[in-house]
Amino acid sequence: MNTPDLAPKDGDFVAYIEELERRQLRANLPHGHAAPSVVTGKSTAAGMSPNTAANNNASLAAAAATVKAIPIGLVAIGLVLVIAGAVFQGGIVVVLIGVALLWQAARTVIRNARTASEGNKAQAAQQVSALLAAHAQQKRPSA
Repeated sequence: MNTPDLAPKDGDFVAYIEELERRQLRANLPHGHAAPSVVTGKSTAAGMSPNTAANNNASLAAAAATVKAIPIGLVAIGLVLVIAGAVFQGGIVVVLIGVALLWQAARTVIRNARTASEGNKAQAAQQVSALLAAHAQQKRPSA
């Protein structure tokens, strides 16, 4: 039997929290969507095709690669120097050093973005050549 505050009597708060989370998930499901189902050990929404899941995984991997490509240290130090120079009257030299670090970080981000887009262009060119080859194969008269 539960206590008046609906907490478990035996003190098993982990199971209590899990049950609350399950109730909350069931209550907050949008209309027209089925409850999550377990398929081959992975939790996916019912009705989600494997292609959609693969696209989601690919977009997550691309986003992770983008985040890894940003030099966070340079951006953070550059911002601190710019703010310190402007707000705390650190001088123009400190602000210029901060701007130089931010500029270097921006160059790195642009370089990484161009490298990533070149890989996508090569993949697109391969897909177009495969499509043209398949079209040419269909046009050949079979003897």
